[in-house]
Amino acid sequence: MLLPLHLNGLNLDSGTAVAVVTGTLDGSSETDIVAGGRTIIITLTNETWVTAGATFNAQRQNIIDGLDSAQSESQGWNAEVRDKEVVGAVVRTSDTVVTITLSASASYAITANEAITVTVPATAVTGAGALTATPNLSVLDVGGAKGAGTKKKRRRYLVEIDGEFFDADSIGDVQAVLAQARETAEEAAEATVTTPVTPKPPRIKVVTGSGNQTTSQVIQREVKRTQRTVNQAYRIAAQRIARDMEISALIHKKLEQENQDEDDAITALLLS
Repeated sequence: MLLPLHLNGLNLDSGTAVAVVTGTLDGSSETDIVAGGRTIIITLTNETWVTAGATFNAQRQNIIDGLDSAQSESQGWNAEVRDKEVVGAVVRTSDTVVTITLSASASYAITANEAITVTVPATAVTGAGALTATPNLSVLDVGGAKGAGTKKKRRRYLVEIDGEFFDADSIGDVQAVLAQARETAEEAAEATVTTPVTPKPPRIKVVTGSGNQTTSQVIQREVKRTQRTVNQAYRIAAQRIARDMEISALIHKKLEQENQDEDDAITALLLS
């Protein structure tokens, strides 16, 4: 007897049409939305999307309109993402799957986390009604929620180090963060290396608060300097790993030879 399949609390074998949302949007930061490229993947069960081509293409805007935030900030999701997204972002991947890849939204700025509900319009599917997809999605405010009536201070720069973001309000703050990165890398290179895996140096980047590449020559020089320092530190660590592995191999070989010589000596004594 086959047991019913459950996903997100839904019984997918019940014959009821359901829509489930996956992709890379959920838990994204405000910065991720500014940069674009996050995905919303809507998968249908016991239902199909309308026919590919002109019929589906005519429903792409309706699908975008179904991406609603519970919040209504002037530079939030509804105003800057949903209402400005292009229909080309919506792709019918298969009869049951649609993938939405978000465009960059340079003006997106929120003061609190946003909760996004995905509603599949009735006109976009072959069945009779609209579907509320599960689960809801969230976008996180980088600066954290502010008190009522308080306007969030806009960051001037974002320093990205190996996928982690650090706020900086001035060039001096950027330089301080990069200096800390250089110090940390140099300390790591001096530390005892025990892993046999060659470490990969992190990538370092600085963008403006709106997600654009900074034009400050001072910052660009600092980024290049820091990347060179970090790369050198990791090269030193890699050389130490290679050297220690070579020494370990030589010691192991010597011990094996000594054991063999001892065995040969014992054998010779026994035969004499």
